[in-house]
Amino acid sequence: MNEVSIHKIGQALGTYVAKKVSRADQTEVLSFGAEILVGSIIKLCILFSFAFIMDITVEIAILLIVTGIIRTLSGGAHCSAYYRCLATSVFILTVLGYSVKVNYTFIRQLHPAVLLGILVLTFC
Repeated sequence: MNEVSIHKIGQALGTYVAKKVSRADQTEVLSFGAEILVGSIIKLCILFSFAFIMDITVEIAILLIVTGIIRTLSGGAHCSAYYRCLATSVFILTVLGYSVKVNYTFIRQLHPAVLLGILVLTFC
């Protein structure tokens, strides 16, 4: 039985694109990029499926924007294996999104000075 993996799909896609654009010397780079792209699409589909089921789609979208900015500025956060990264990301973002939804009514009642203090402490 043939095993389907993100790595093999990325290699096939990268090789196909390299042949189409007549850049055989760029096959490895295009394969790596395709692997990341396919993996990200799968991760987002799974994450937003859970978010839709739990009715936390907006919270997850906001968390993705924030964590994307943090990861970009900090140099990124990576796991040793794709499936570990997938499971960890989906779990953490789902828990955070649900926590935001549950605590929103409490947070909304806080005085703006308290929220500003929390923001300042966060940046420290």
